[in-house]
Amino acid sequence: MKIKRLIIILLGFLLLLEIFLRLYKIESLNYFRNVKIIHKYNQNYFVGLRPNTTVYIKHFTGKWEGKFTINSLGMRNIEEPDRKRKKIICLGDSLVMGYGVSDEDTFCYILNQRFKQTGYQFLNAGIDGLGSLGAYQRLKEVLGYVKNVESVLFFISPNDFTMPEIFIKRGILPDDVIEKKRLEDPLKRYIDSFQFILTDWSYSFFILKITIKQLLLKYAIFKNEIKNNLDKIKNQTLKEYIVNSFLLPERKISCPKPEEKKLIYKTIGYTYITYEKQKLSRPISCPEPVPENIKNECTNFPKTIPDLPDFTKNVYKNMIDLSKQKQFRLIIVILPMQIEEIYCNNIKKFHPLRMYALQAKHFFKKNNIEVWDLMEFTHTLCKQNEYGIRDHYIPEDGHLTKLGNLWVAEHLSHLLNRHLVK
Repeated sequence: MKIKRLIIILLGFLLLLEIFLRLYKIESLNYFRNVKIIHKYNQNYFVGLRPNTTVYIKHFTGKWEGKFTINSLGMRNIEEPDRKRKKIICLGDSLVMGYGVSDEDTFCYILNQRFKQTGYQFLNAGIDGLGSLGAYQRLKEVLGYVKNVESVLFFISPNDFTMPEIFIKRGILPDDVIEKKRLEDPLKRYIDSFQFILTDWSYSFFILKITIKQLLLKYAIFKNEIKNNLDKIKNQTLKEYIVNSFLLPERKISCPKPEEKKLIYKTIGYTYITYEKQKLSRPISCPEPVPENIKNECTNFPKTIPDLPDFTKNVYKNMIDLSKQKQFRLIIVILPMQIEEIYCNNIKKFHPLRMYALQAKHFFKKNNIEVWDLMEFTHTLCKQNEYGIRDHYIPEDGHLTKLGNLWVAEHLSHLLNRHLVK
């Protein structure tokens, strides 16, 4: 009898919590709700986009906001596919999908507008979280209902098959590792799909999932911090440890003037604006000086390049075979997405975070697939007294700002003009 009463109380609590969460708009939770609204479960690549959905999403920290429009085919496009026009597909993860900006500010949409008069239509097949296998499955799906595909621009992501050590220690794995686990473990695939559908139906379970994920992440960060502090204690005297850990120098903060704020909004759009002037990265002159902490990480380019993981290599081979079978031109695009690799490259040095790009380029060029590496154009990320490298990326987030999307579209336009003439 007590167990029955306990179950009734628990169900009643969950019902009240569900009603409260649906009616009361908590800003920090509203972001996660809206992100959930545009997504749906997909049995082939786990997370897809919900067709015929329009949502305005604002990041809970204020870093970015924008309107997300998903067309009837589950693609982030304001318009539907036009049967009369040749298609160029933009394929990739959240960088391609356009997290951080509104529909009209994604580089795929900008390219669509620029090439409209040439008879081409660009379709955005990007979905956040897609790894190599997910991108391949997504492409097969798109080719099933989109005809007249002339080319596919496949954007290689830094976290497809590699991940910085600091994130791995926090339990954040490369997308390909996660997809491989789902592929090999039917139980994990079932549990992942069940929780996705359950959290889609219930806000209460959705909040519970987010809470558990955040607690696990905080725990992993805490463990890593404890380990780092123990290492410091071993290598320092007690006095050195106290001074270096607790007696940090005071930081002076200066706020930008109103006219400077207007310039910042103009260049990066509706994205996060910090009020610490030293973080605004407004370079006085170009080329932009390399921060000392990054310069110390720059090395010579490696003499040998490791092979891709077998799982990723097999997926890429399948994608190449698909391009031959369906007779479309596969073009690999590498976007420089990590500040460190850009700074190092601009002084003709190498940063370890760029290894993923070298591995991907080596594989695809070996298989006679064209590769467009936008790292070749990063010197243009600096404009005298207007903006610098960091203005193209959302702070502490990594996605492209409005200015960043414009930069990508500008250089892809030049490459596409040459490509379309061939």
